[in-house]
Amino acid sequence: MRITDLLSITELSRLTGKTRPTIYKYINDYENKKYDNVPYSFKLLLDMVEVENKGIEEVKAYCHKKFNANTDDKTTELVNLILKNKNKLDIDSIIKKIKEEL
Repeated sequence: MRITDLLSITELSRLTGKTRPTIYKYINDYENKKYDNVPYSFKLLLDMVEVENKGIEEVKAYCHKKFNANTDDKTTELVNLILKNKNKLDIDSIIKKIKEEL
């Protein structure tokens, strides 16, 4: 199932705060397996529908949690930053440091 079988591009735009052209681009890149061009949080959204076959209520709940501008969850921001700059970072050192802090 494709995400557009559950929600219109306009509704996805409203739920995610992304523009319609951006959503079209993300979906196109995802379908062409250009995952590095799709923000991690949006890839997870598409995976929910296309891989895990989640329903509309779960998709809306995820969008509300991950894309709501009022959320204080910095995890998505951190993951996107790492993915965007992964070629410049020493990922092994970052993982080691995080594990030390836990």
